[in-house]
This record gives sequence, structure tokens and C-alpha cells, in this order.
Amino acid sequence: MTLSQVISAIKKYDSFLISSHVNPDGDAVGSQFAMRSLLKQMKKKAVIINDKPLPAMYDFLGKWTCIDELVRKPNFEVAIIMDSSNLNRLGRVPSLLSPAKKIINIDHHVSNENFGDINWVDTRAGAAGEMVYYLYKKLNCPIKNESALAMYVAILTDTGSFRYANTTSSTYRVASHLLECGVKPEIVAEKMYEVNSLAGMRLLGMALSTIKVINHDGSIAWLYVTNDMLRKAGADWQDTEYFVNYARSLYGVEIAIFFSETEVKGRIRVCLRSKSVVDVTLIAGKFGGGGHCRASGCRIKGTLDEVIKKVVAESQGALKHGRDISR
Repeated sequence: MTLSQVISAIKKYDSFLISSHVNPDGDAVGSQFAMRSLLKQMKKKAVIINDKPLPAMYDFLGKWTCIDELVRKPNFEVAIIMDSSNLNRLGRVPSLLSPAKKIINIDHHVSNENFGDINWVDTRAGAAGEMVYYLYKKLNCPIKNESALAMYVAILTDTGSFRYANTTSSTYRVASHLLECGVKPEIVAEKMYEVNSLAGMRLLGMALSTIKVINHDGSIAWLYVTNDMLRKAGADWQDTEYFVNYARSLYGVEIAIFFSETEVKGRIRVCLRSKSVVDVTLIAGKFGGGGHCRASGCRIKGTLDEVIKKVVAESQGALKHGRDISR
């Protein structure tokens, strides 16, 4: 299904719920805010509802409602799900849906399961926020500063500040136009990457002390954070968003892995990154996860030690049989 079908549905219906995956990143957050602004410009009713409160680092973009704040179930005709490969990644949000509600699935992950009544999945897009930009253009909606800011944050974060392989010439053209719409890149960079809490820095120190590099050529590196480390540092999971990049930045590393305990005992969150040889969606997919070929994730039942052994072993196998997918 295509962009034109999304446009037809937006024009046809009047009320929308917008949501995305748990532990939202910049793309999940930014694409939702940009979509809400678009719908409101079109005189539609739109509400953003997610499983948990907005991560504090994105407070400058706006506000949304988490399920725990709901007094009653929201009234809407269509749910627009942004940047999520399947409904299982939405936490408790699917409890608000019913067979009578239409679902529009807007995503760019190769692992997307096409779970919507309308599925617009563009794996060439650098971010879901980039896809929302094309909605604005096709609908001839002016891109106001707040919308441009949300889309820019989505694109900036999901392309690794324009460093990852999903960055294309189209991505740069979109970003350029967003700057023309009023985005100040230096201000965004400061808010996104230069505002760290003391607790977060303490937690990073603990996490870095756990780094291990394995394989004969040091091509796999991993680190972890436990709930006990979180408590000792006075931090929370939001502070760990970019921890995996420290392992990825090590010389010679192809696969970087970050493990973290979660609020659910016996369930471990796994973040995977690669550089040029391995498609990490294949690793995440073995454990029910997904994402991009260079950035994927999953949640696995088991103790931290058990999960580390399983994922590292799978990573070694993937690296052994890996192929260069950057061409």
C-alpha cells in the first residue's frame, strides 16, 4: 500500500490516535509530534498516547498522554502507528484498539510485519519522520517551526546524526528544507547530545567498566547495565539510550551490543549495532525483535548472563556467515 492510501484515509476520517513503540527514540517521538501537527492543521482531532511518559530529553518537543494518565478510553476512528515493526512493541496501547478501529502503519523498518489496514512501509527512508515530511508536501500543508523541529529530531537521531548508511541524498534535502523552515541545528544538538545528568554520567562510568571485546579480531563488543547499577547511580533507562555507541566506536568492532535489565524480572533488553558486514535484524529476529540492518533490538526472557551468552553466540555465527550488504 502507498502514500496515496494514507492520504485518502486522513482526508476521510476525523479523529486519530497516534502512537509508537515502547522506549521511544527520537524518531518515534519526533514523527508522532509532526503527525499530530499535520492532522491539527487539517482540522482533525488527534491525540498522542503511549505506554509510558515522554522521555525527559524530548520535553522540548511537547507533551503526550501515557496510558496511566487516561481517565477513560479515548474516542477515535483511526490509530496511526509510527516507527514500529509490529503491534507487540506498543506495550499496553493495543488495549485501546478494537477490530472496529482502522490502523495506519507508517514505518521504515525492513522487519515490519504489515500489521495495519493500511501499510506504508518505505525501507529507503532514513526515518519515519522523513516519511511524515512527504505527507506534508503531498497535502500542501505549511511546515511550521514546531513541525520542522520534530521531523528534524526524528531524522537526526535515526541516522546517527547523518552518519549511518540509511542517510541518503534525499535525507539531506529534507533536512535542508527543515532548516529553511526555522530549525536551528546547533540548538537541537545541544538539547539532544550536550545535556547529561550527573546520575547518567555515573551510570555511564559503571557501564563502561563492563565492556568486553571478543572474537580473535575483537570484532564483537558488548556492555551492560543492571537494575542495581541504575539504583546506585540514581539514573533510569532513559540515560542509557546511546550507551551502545560506545561499544560500536571501538576500533575493529563490527557488532556492538548493549544489554540492560528491565522493570520486568527475567526480561533483558538488547540493543544491537553493526558497521558494514552484518545485518543485525537477522540476529534480533532470532529472538522476536527487529529494526534496521545496522540498528536493531529485542527483549529476551532469561537472566542477564543467559541472554548475553545466547546473543553473543548468535552474533558470532552471524559474523562468520556475514556478507557485505552496504553495496
